[in-house]
Amino acid sequence: MRKLPGVESVDVSLERAITDVWLRPGNTVTLDQLRKVIKNNGFNAEEADITVVGKVSKRGGQPVLSVTGTELVLILVADPKNAKDAGCGDNPSVGRMVYNKRG
Repeated sequence: MRKLPGVESVDVSLERAITDVWLRPGNTVTLDQLRKVIKNNGFNAEEADITVVGKVSKRGGQPVLSVTGTELVLILVADPKNAKDAGCGDNPSVGRMVYNKRG
């Protein structure tokens, strides 16, 4: 993974079955690229927790997050069960991000 352009550092814990990847600002690394590297090294890539930086606004009455440095726009929904109803569907030009309100 360190060989992918934009990867700053990688921390692998076989004991916890977790890989932490830190990316440089302005990187173009995709989750699919990371999953492919993991698979090519003989492991399964399952869940992914992703932290991004961007700007929250509204599009069509829905809250969205425009990810800084990319053209990716994620529709924010409070409940994963409502993601399809929020207009995420299978549209490849619109990402889908689910957040949980706490407190």
